[in-house]
Amino acid sequence: PDAPEGHAAHSAVKLHGMSREALLRSVFFLKSPTGGKISFQLSVQGCNGNPDVAMRLGRWFYVQMVDHGMSREEGARQRDAWYATFRAAESKVQPPKSSPAAADAPKPPLKREHSDDLGAAPRSPKHSAKKAAARQACTNDHVGGLTEAQEEEVLRLLGEAPEERPKLHWIRSIRSCRFDEPASCTVSYDRAQAITRRVAERIAFLCHARYLAGERRKKVAEFRQAAYSIAQAVLAGAGEG
Repeated sequence: PDAPEGHAAHSAVKLHGMSREALLRSVFFLKSPTGGKISFQLSVQGCNGNPDVAMRLGRWFYVQMVDHGMSREEGARQRDAWYATFRAAESKVQPPKSSPAAADAPKPPLKREHSDDLGAAPRSPKHSAKKAAARQACTNDHVGGLTEAQEEEVLRLLGEAPEERPKLHWIRSIRSCRFDEPASCTVSYDRAQAITRRVAERIAFLCHARYLAGERRKKVAEFRQAAYSIAQAVLAGAGEG
């Protein structure tokens, strides 16, 4: 699919991002019912790594939304369906089968560490307790000492989350969340910075909005650090009181 020749979509849809495939995307902007501006984007990575396909699909979606009244939500559903189609087509490309000689070759035995005749050695109670404590720390919503009231104050000071929000990947091992488009950005919710998961999520959404507005990575990083400082100031103020 594509927009008809001469349609406004050909000038409205742009290719944004960095040179790496994972960060490239086709984007266009529309007016929201409230008078603001919303964007719609397709990642090149989701379009089988083909920028031309991402641009043609982007122009097609522009036509559907501007000329035929497709909602942004319906556009997102259809975009996901296109991504799934590309993934399915790619999965049909099977690797070459190994030769009979290679298939019949004996395979090395699996290496098993810390095992005895009955299998793997059981974990010690001390090790299990440490693992449970680490898991609880990773899932704790109020790391850093913030109370719920202080957390609400931090969220108020940071400002409302934008309408367009990226998909966040939560990484418990390093206590952070991350988004990858239009550029990668990681927000910590631990490291003694008084950042809860809700605060980290809000900061990530606001950083994403700044990227969409065209800010450079350095400026976004400065904003992220300033947001951390807001949470620390709220906690420090409560301690002084």
